[in-house]
Amino acid sequence: MASSPPLPAAVLSDMDGLLLDTETVSKRAFDVMTARHGFQDDGHIFMQLIGRNKAAHQAIFAETLPASVNPVSFDDDWKALYLSMLEDSVPVKPGARELLEWLNRNGVPVALVTSSARAKAVMLMQRAGLFDLLDDAVCGDDVSHGKPAPDIYLKAAARLDQPITDCLALEDSANGVRAAHASGARVVQVVDMVPPDENLLALGHEVVGSLAELSRHFGWGFTD
Repeated sequence: MASSPPLPAAVLSDMDGLLLDTETVSKRAFDVMTARHGFQDDGHIFMQLIGRNKAAHQAIFAETLPASVNPVSFDDDWKALYLSMLEDSVPVKPGARELLEWLNRNGVPVALVTSSARAKAVMLMQRAGLFDLLDDAVCGDDVSHGKPAPDIYLKAAARLDQPITDCLALEDSANGVRAAHASGARVVQVVDMVPPDENLLALGHEVVGSLAELSRHFGWGFTD
């Protein structure tokens, strides 16, 4: 019987669209905001935002929103509406809790690596009941250069005192995949809203369609 591959020294996991099923909520809030301001987005603007931090969002808005729309106010109002939609409950991706609990049982440290600001990330992970399953969290306001720069992944590995090349990075977005790949980590993309295009696939990272498929990919069995 073939043995399972060795466990990574640590798992560095994205949050939105990977552990939390929040990107669809974010898109719903974004569509409400564009309607309020009298324009529609066919997905071109929103898809650029996935995996990016607040500063990047505002820079994108400055380039893409109608001239009559203030990019800072739009960003603030969108985020406030998004968080209000998550007040009662935060949807968790299927298999996310099982993954974190399995890693905990098997002694693999886990760091959250998210472009979201710390206050928001902690709040959402606590509401989802997942925060206590993490060993650490590195957030968008902890680094000067956000995804797709590798800084956030390098910092997470250093905080866990593990070589980045021995870490497994889990990402759903193109920007996140590029950040993790540039850091030197092993990267598995768990596809959420946007499948990888040819340019992204050229990086040579692994791609799965769900956390259940990730479990089968490594033979971990946490969704069996």
